Amino acid sequence: MPKLQRELPENLETKEYVTHVQTQTMARLIIMAFGVVAGVILAGFGVVLALNGAANATSSIHFFGQTIDTTSVGVACVAMGAIVVTLTIQRVLNSLDLLANLFRKKHEP
Repeated sequence: MPKLQRELPENLETKEYVTHVQTQTMARLIIMAFGVVAGVILAGFGVVLALNGAANATSSIHFFGQTIDTTSVGVACVAMGAIVVTLTIQRVLNSLDLLANLFRKKHEP
């Protein structure tokens, strides 16, 4: 049985599709970071509104298929921030999964 040897790092080549996947991944992660920051800022404004806002302000918000009924605008903003963060992370991870599957199928022998 022949003995297997590890190739030297100098002999290894980066495949073209690997660099494309890395570029696409970085772009999606930047988009996810902006979405998460926006959601956290929205939630932060919600906390400020909940602490300083009126106690009897009935709100009903329909946002990305979610309905938020509350008597505090601040609580609605916190909920909207949570929805933005959750949906952003979910969509970016789904697109990264689709991208990885696309390149995997394209370059399999």
